[in-house]
Amino acid sequence: MSIKIKLFVFMVLISPLFMSCLSIIAAIEERPYHTVMDDTMPESETSLVRVMLDVKKFNGIDITETWLPHKNSNRIPHVRIPSGQAVLTFNANISRGDTVNIARNVEVSYFFEPGKSYTVQWDLEKKPKKFGARQEYIFGVNIFDGIVNRPNKKKRIDYFPLFDTEERFKR
Repeated sequence: MSIKIKLFVFMVLISPLFMSCLSIIAAIEERPYHTVMDDTMPESETSLVRVMLDVKKFNGIDITETWLPHKNSNRIPHVRIPSGQAVLTFNANISRGDTVNIARNVEVSYFFEPGKSYTVQWDLEKKPKKFGARQEYIFGVNIFDGIVNRPNKKKRIDYFPLFDTEERFKR
């Protein structure tokens, strides 16, 4: 057998091992990043929130450096916030096909109960499709009960429709 064939067989056999090592590294990087908004508050008076949005402000306070200080990280922040009414201000860039939807400084207000956990994530709800028309969506924010990895509509406790893609972002 020639050296080229041996090298090819070696590469084919070693590539799954190399890919599994990369997936382990990626899984480690996806661990949540934990932070606390007010460490003087007892845990019983706070709520744990998994934030899957590009949140810029919490109750008017700029949190871009504190919630996720490593800008190049894929880690999802889990934030312990004071319970009660909270306003999250975020930016959204949603692309679907050849359409890009951009929203800046969108605010969502919600009452977070003490001692509970939540997941906050954006969502695109399909609108009923008209015959021959392109599928349109309503962009919104979901709030789920508990820390969820794969959002399930059964665990959704609130939904905030923010805008209709057809109305705001035609090319």
